[in-house]
Amino acid sequence: MVLAERRAVQPDVLFVGRERLGIIGDVVNGSADLVAEVISPESRRRDRFDKRDLYEQHGVQEYWMLDPEASTVEVFYLEDGQDRLVGRWGPGETAVSRLLAGFSVPLAGMFSGE
Repeated sequence: MVLAERRAVQPDVLFVGRERLGIIGDVVNGSADLVAEVISPESRRRDRFDKRDLYEQHGVQEYWMLDPEASTVEVFYLEDGQDRLVGRWGPGETAVSRLLAGFSVPLAGMFSGE
C-alpha cells in the first residue's frame, strides 16, 4: 500500500470498498478503507504506535489490531481526522466494525490455537 512517494507499507489484511477500487493496480495506490495488523513481539511498537499514526495521517478509516499476546482485538475508527477506539474485545467476545455494517469477528478460539 503506497501512502506517499517514499512511504509504503504492507499490512497483514486490507479492504478497499467498491467505490474506491480504482486505487488498486500492481500496488494499492493510497489508503485502504480498513487495515488489520497482527501484532508480533518484534513489531509491537511499530504496529501499535507507528503504523497506527501513519494510517491515521493517511486517512485509513478503520484499523484493527490483533494482539495474540494479550488475546485481544482493538478497533479504531477515523473520526474528524483522529483515531477513536471503537472497542477492545477478548476471548469469547465478538469484535465489530463501525465501517462495515454487519461485519463482526467472533474471537472464540482465535488466539488459543483451537
